Amino acid sequence: MQPLTVPKRTVEAEIVLCDGSGGRFALFLSEHASRHEGPEEVADLLEADGAFLPARDLASGRIAFLRRDAIAVAALDGVAEDPFALAPAEQHALEARLPGGRTVRGVVSYVLPPDRARVLDHLNQPGAFLALHGDDGVVRLVAKRHVARLDALER
Repeated sequence: MQPLTVPKRTVEAEIVLCDGSGGRFALFLSEHASRHEGPEEVADLLEADGAFLPARDLASGRIAFLRRDAIAVAALDGVAEDPFALAPAEQHALEARLPGGRTVRGVVSYVLPPDRARVLDHLNQPGAFLALHGDDGVVRLVAKRHVARLDALER
């Protein structure tokens, strides 16, 4: 290890930017999260301060600097748990419509006090991203700022 580098682990994600472009990237995560115990997760990286985050474009091998607020969706394969909720109680199927017509479907799961446990209450919680669990086992972190509309779906 070089003396001025910080140990990182990588996680692959399919990133969709607000203009519809994107691709597969390796994201660099710290071994220790700054806001909670344990390792940094993709949700922590997306919610962190700073305008840009570094990533390796897996198609070209180049390092890219992605503007956090331009990320519309980060899709993560094989994520067992919702990175935003530890013990889901409420679950609702939703379809998010993004500008340009792209749609993303999945199930949100969350825990809120019973008097504020509506889907709307969850959607209006602080945080820039909404986790949608797909039937395909992929968790899609969808930027709330890029959602034009959310439709409730039958489960």
